[in-house]
Amino acid sequence: MNDLTLSEIETNLLKEVAKLNTIEIVWDINAFYINSNSNTYKLECLTEKPTGSQYKYDEIFYCRFHKLNERLIFTENDSEYWYKIISNDCKIISIKYINILELFPDNKVVPIESADLNAIGFNKSTIGLIIETDKGFLPAFILPSNHGFTWQPKMELYSKTEIEKLLSENITHCETITCL
Repeated sequence: MNDLTLSEIETNLLKEVAKLNTIEIVWDINAFYINSNSNTYKLECLTEKPTGSQYKYDEIFYCRFHKLNERLIFTENDSEYWYKIISNDCKIISIKYINILELFPDNKVVPIESADLNAIGFNKSTIGLIIETDKGFLPAFILPSNHGFTWQPKMELYSKTEIEKLLSENITHCETITCL
């Protein structure tokens, strides 16, 4: 099995972020940035050739989370870059990460709890986060086989009901794990 889930270091960084008041949360095409007073954290999309693939161009999409070496400054309507500042000055209440299990060469998401993880072709991956703030929820996740975060119906904070609807309509057989 190919394991592309968050590492212990990444989950510890998520716990670190949850203790901070954020200055801003920024939505980019292939990344989310969370700024505190002193640091920038990044959730980004990556791709790899999946285990069990029979085709040269197959890709599996997953997310990684890390702290950048320097704090990034974002300016609304910056013409050199595409991004949107989603929220300023909010408190993170909880963070959940979403894992799925994809089977190749079928290229389909399967239930994690009933899979034989020793069989060839299974790829377990983290496809993003659900970030709950004091101002609403942020769906920082991608769909399987979709590189980037721009598929969401709107680029702003969501209600709990809207998040639940997005998950139930778009991602079957996922596990959500509360980081804190």
